[in-house]
Amino acid sequence: MSGFMKFSNGKNLKSISTFRSSMKKLLFTAIILSLFLSFGCIQREVQKAPVIEVNFTHYVIEGHHLLKISDAKVRYIEVDKVSLKKYPDFPGIHVFGVYSKGVTPVYVLPVEVEGNLTGYVGFEKDKVPENNQSVLIVVAVRDAKGNDLAVARKVIVWQLEEKQS
Repeated sequence: MSGFMKFSNGKNLKSISTFRSSMKKLLFTAIILSLFLSFGCIQREVQKAPVIEVNFTHYVIEGHHLLKISDAKVRYIEVDKVSLKKYPDFPGIHVFGVYSKGVTPVYVLPVEVEGNLTGYVGFEKDKVPENNQSVLIVVAVRDAKGNDLAVARKVIVWQLEEKQS
Protein backbone atom coordinates (compact mmCIF):
# COMPACT_ATOMS: atom_id res chain seq x y z
CA MET A 1 0.00 0.00 0.00
CA SER A 2 2.84 2.35 -0.64
CA GLY A 3 1.67 5.92 -1.35
CA PHE A 4 -2.01 5.19 -0.64
CA MET A 5 -4.01 5.76 2.50
CA LYS A 6 -7.48 4.24 2.59
CA PHE A 7 -10.36 6.16 4.14
CA SER A 8 -13.40 4.46 5.55
CA ASN A 9 -15.46 5.39 2.49
CA GLY A 10 -12.99 3.69 0.15
CA LYS A 11 -11.38 6.81 -1.39
CA ASN A 12 -7.63 7.16 -1.31
CA LEU A 13 -5.51 10.18 -0.42
CA LYS A 14 -3.66 10.25 -3.76
CA SER A 15 -6.86 10.78 -5.79
CA ILE A 16 -7.89 13.64 -3.48
CA SER A 17 -4.54 15.38 -3.93
CA THR A 18 -4.80 14.88 -7.72
CA PHE A 19 -8.30 16.40 -7.62
CA ARG A 20 -7.04 19.41 -5.63
CA SER A 21 -4.16 19.88 -8.05
CA SER A 22 -6.56 19.79 -11.01
CA MET A 23 -8.86 22.33 -9.32
CA LYS A 24 -5.92 24.68 -8.68
CA LYS A 25 -4.88 24.47 -12.33
CA LEU A 26 -8.47 25.12 -13.44
CA LEU A 27 -8.80 28.11 -11.10
CA PHE A 28 -5.45 29.52 -12.29
CA THR A 29 -6.52 29.13 -15.94
CA ALA A 30 -9.87 30.83 -15.24
CA ILE A 31 -8.15 33.77 -13.55
CA ILE A 32 -5.70 34.18 -16.43
CA LEU A 33 -8.51 34.04 -19.02
CA SER A 34 -10.60 36.60 -17.14
CA LEU A 35 -7.58 38.92 -16.94
CA PHE A 36 -7.02 38.60 -20.70
CA LEU A 37 -10.69 39.31 -21.40
CA SER A 38 -10.92 42.31 -19.09
CA PHE A 39 -7.61 43.72 -20.33
CA GLY A 40 -8.75 43.24 -23.92
CA CYS A 41 -12.00 45.09 -23.29
CA ILE A 42 -10.28 47.96 -21.51
CA GLN A 43 -7.55 48.34 -24.11
CA ARG A 44 -9.87 48.08 -27.13
CA GLU A 45 -9.32 51.10 -29.34
CA VAL A 46 -12.52 52.75 -30.47
CA GLN A 47 -12.77 52.76 -34.25
CA LYS A 48 -13.55 56.24 -35.56
CA ALA A 49 -14.23 57.33 -39.11
CA PRO A 50 -14.47 60.76 -40.75
CA VAL A 51 -18.05 61.80 -41.54
CA ILE A 52 -20.07 64.91 -42.19
CA GLU A 53 -22.48 65.47 -39.32
CA VAL A 54 -25.64 67.08 -40.67
CA ASN A 55 -28.02 68.87 -38.28
CA PHE A 56 -31.41 69.63 -39.79
CA THR A 57 -35.06 70.15 -38.95
CA HIS A 58 -37.97 68.16 -40.33
CA TYR A 59 -41.62 68.97 -39.69
CA VAL A 60 -44.88 67.91 -41.30
CA ILE A 61 -47.37 70.77 -41.46
CA GLU A 62 -50.77 70.14 -43.04
CA GLY A 63 -49.39 67.11 -44.87
CA HIS A 64 -46.36 68.93 -46.30
CA HIS A 65 -42.82 67.98 -45.28
CA LEU A 66 -40.55 70.92 -44.42
CA LEU A 67 -36.76 70.50 -44.29
CA LYS A 68 -33.96 72.89 -43.42
CA ILE A 69 -30.26 72.08 -42.96
CA SER A 70 -28.99 74.16 -40.06
CA ASP A 71 -25.38 72.94 -39.91
CA ALA A 72 -23.01 70.48 -41.55
CA LYS A 73 -19.47 69.88 -40.33
CA VAL A 74 -16.67 67.37 -40.83
CA ARG A 75 -15.80 65.35 -37.74
CA TYR A 76 -14.78 61.92 -36.50
CA ILE A 77 -17.41 59.63 -35.02
CA GLU A 78 -17.42 56.10 -33.62
CA VAL A 79 -18.08 53.63 -36.42
CA ASP A 80 -20.60 51.69 -34.29
CA LYS A 81 -22.87 54.74 -34.02
CA VAL A 82 -23.47 55.10 -37.74
CA SER A 83 -25.40 52.72 -39.96
CA LEU A 84 -25.09 53.58 -43.64
CA LYS A 85 -26.81 51.81 -46.52
CA LYS A 86 -26.05 51.55 -50.21
CA TYR A 87 -29.69 50.68 -50.88
CA PRO A 88 -31.89 52.69 -48.50
CA ASP A 89 -35.35 51.85 -47.26
CA PHE A 90 -38.43 53.69 -48.51
CA PRO A 91 -40.18 55.71 -47.21
CA GLY A 92 -37.54 57.56 -45.22
CA ILE A 93 -35.47 60.64 -44.61
CA HIS A 94 -32.27 60.11 -46.59
CA VAL A 95 -29.04 61.94 -45.80
CA PHE A 96 -26.20 61.57 -48.30
CA GLY A 97 -23.49 63.43 -50.18
CA VAL A 98 -22.58 63.95 -53.83
CA TYR A 99 -18.98 64.76 -54.77
CA SER A 100 -16.35 64.10 -57.44
CA LYS A 101 -15.91 60.44 -56.41
CA GLY A 102 -19.64 59.69 -56.64
CA VAL A 103 -22.56 59.38 -54.25
CA THR A 104 -22.00 58.37 -50.64
CA PRO A 105 -23.85 55.61 -48.79
CA VAL A 106 -27.18 56.80 -47.34
CA TYR A 107 -28.03 57.43 -43.70
CA VAL A 108 -31.75 56.71 -43.19
CA LEU A 109 -34.19 57.99 -40.57
CA PRO A 110 -37.88 57.05 -40.31
CA VAL A 111 -40.11 59.46 -42.25
CA GLU A 112 -42.35 59.93 -39.17
CA VAL A 113 -39.59 61.54 -37.08
CA GLU A 114 -39.93 65.30 -36.60
CA GLY A 115 -37.90 68.02 -34.88
CA ASN A 116 -34.20 68.80 -34.71
CA LEU A 117 -32.41 65.78 -36.18
CA THR A 118 -28.87 64.64 -36.89
CA GLY A 119 -27.76 62.50 -39.80
CA TYR A 120 -24.34 61.45 -41.07
CA VAL A 121 -22.71 61.43 -44.48
CA GLY A 122 -20.15 58.63 -44.41
CA PHE A 123 -17.65 57.49 -46.99
CA GLU A 124 -16.18 54.20 -48.10
CA LYS A 125 -12.56 53.87 -46.92
CA ASP A 126 -11.01 54.40 -50.34
CA LYS A 127 -13.38 57.25 -51.29
CA VAL A 128 -12.84 59.81 -48.52
CA PRO A 129 -12.70 63.33 -50.03
CA GLU A 130 -9.45 65.25 -50.16
CA ASN A 131 -9.07 68.52 -48.22
CA ASN A 132 -10.69 71.55 -49.90
CA GLN A 133 -12.98 69.33 -52.00
CA SER A 134 -16.65 70.41 -52.21
CA VAL A 135 -19.36 68.00 -51.09
CA LEU A 136 -23.05 68.60 -51.80
CA ILE A 137 -25.08 67.50 -48.76
CA VAL A 138 -28.60 66.31 -49.57
CA VAL A 139 -31.41 65.63 -47.10
CA ALA A 140 -34.46 64.20 -48.86
CA VAL A 141 -37.82 62.96 -47.59
CA ARG A 142 -38.93 60.15 -49.89
CA ASP A 143 -42.20 58.26 -50.10
CA ALA A 144 -42.65 54.50 -50.51
CA LYS A 145 -42.10 54.77 -54.29
CA GLY A 146 -38.89 56.79 -53.93
CA ASN A 147 -40.44 60.12 -54.94
CA ASP A 148 -39.06 63.25 -53.27
CA LEU A 149 -41.54 64.91 -50.90
CA ALA A 150 -39.03 67.54 -49.71
CA VAL A 151 -35.34 68.20 -50.37
CA ALA A 152 -32.74 70.43 -48.70
CA ARG A 153 -29.20 70.93 -50.00
CA LYS A 154 -26.02 72.52 -48.72
CA VAL A 155 -22.48 72.64 -50.10
CA ILE A 156 -19.57 72.31 -47.69
CA VAL A 157 -15.83 72.21 -48.21
CA TRP A 158 -14.19 69.08 -46.81
CA GLN A 159 -11.55 70.05 -44.27
CA LEU A 160 -10.37 67.16 -42.14
CA GLU A 161 -8.51 67.89 -38.92
CA GLU A 162 -6.10 65.47 -37.26
CA LYS A 163 -7.81 62.31 -36.00
CA GLN A 164 -9.38 62.86 -32.60
CA SER A 165 -8.76 60.26 -29.91
